[in-house]
Amino acid sequence: MAGGRKVRTLGSGWSQTATYTAIGSTALTAVTPAPTTGQYLVIDDLLISSDAAISVTLTRETYSTASVKLYFAANTTQHYIPAGLFKLGAANKKLNAKTSGAGNITVTAITHSEA
Repeated sequence: MAGGRKVRTLGSGWSQTATYTAIGSTALTAVTPAPTTGQYLVIDDLLISSDAAISVTLTRETYSTASVKLYFAANTTQHYIPAGLFKLGAANKKLNAKTSGAGNITVTAITHSEA
């Protein structure tokens, strides 16, 4: 279940989007929309909740190396605010997440696109 909504606009070409995704498997799942064509996705905030004691690995689409790995106790929520710019390393790519085992997570991602 994924969807998005514009939450603010800061001039032409810059808009911020919030998306919500529920994941119930260890398969890579996109948790953000694609950025504007030809641009890079920038992660502004992530709010992740888990109902199980698992780790959540965040990676760029089509890239196998982890960008961020978070560890959860059962029934917890983490608010991840990047310390500095968290810009995916390739244009036109989404942020993916996967879990280390059985359990359900929800991800709310606040993102924007930039060149």
